[in-house]
Amino acid sequence: MRFILILLLIAQAAQANPYQNRIQLLEDQIQLLQFQQDQLIRRRDAERILRGSILIDSELPPQWLTLQRQILTLQADIETEKLREEQSVQQQQQREQEQAQREQAEMNREEQDRLVNQRMTQNLQDLLLLQQQELDRLQAEYRQTLPAYRAGLISENQWNALQRGINSQTERIQRTQSRIAELTPLVP
Repeated sequence: MRFILILLLIAQAAQANPYQNRIQLLEDQIQLLQFQQDQLIRRRDAERILRGSILIDSELPPQWLTLQRQILTLQADIETEKLREEQSVQQQQQREQEQAQREQAEMNREEQDRLVNQRMTQNLQDLLLLQQQELDRLQAEYRQTLPAYRAGLISENQWNALQRGINSQTERIQRTQSRIAELTPLVP
């Protein structure tokens, strides 16, 4: 009978959580010990009846007290397991909460980075528009002054300064376009 009880306990243990497994095992052991205590009392009472004794003996068999100590120890073990389970659940909840906070912080950082990149891209696009307008102005000035330069009405230095202005403005536009291209993959 004990063997069957142990097999049943093992089968139950495979299905529950570890703390509940241990608690259930301890509770089952307590039930077994209480059953043994009851058997001791019944055996004592049966022996009295067989002897024809009608006196009620309040003294408990020594084995009964040993079993009672074991039961009390197991009950204390159950309380310990319950505390461990509670602590484990709290720790798991805390870990899950910390993980959720880390994930939220990461999402916030990613969103913040995306917004910063989006703002930088917009600022660079605005700058690019202004740079393009300046280049258009310089190119218009170039076209207007070309006949005067050919006629010798504008000095070589003035003409070279105008060409350098166009070249440097073109380089600025290319750098701005390059910076926009670097940021664009980061902006959805």
